[in-house]
Amino acid sequence: MFPPHVEPPGVGRNRDMSAVTAPLSVIEWFVNFYDEASKDPNCLQGICRTGEVIFVPSGWWHCVLNLEQDNIAITQNLVNDANLVN
Repeated sequence: MFPPHVEPPGVGRNRDMSAVTAPLSVIEWFVNFYDEASKDPNCLQGICRTGEVIFVPSGWWHCVLNLEQDNIAITQNLVNDANLVN
C-alpha cells in the first residue's frame, strides 16, 4: 500500500487526478514494478492469514496478490458527506 500522496511505480493519473491509468494486470505489475515499489520507504506490505482482515484507508493505493488457491475477498466502500466530492 502507498499513501495517497505517493504514486506507485507503473501507475499514472491525469492532471486533475480524476482518472488513474494502470495499463497492466496485477501480475504484470508485480513482475515489472514490485521490486522498485518495495524499496520505497512509503510502501507498506503485509500478508493476511486465515481469519485476518486488512483495512485500506480511503484514497490509499493498494494491490492484492492471492498466495493460496482458496480465497475470498469482501470489499465495502462508504460514501457520506465527509468524503463526497462536491
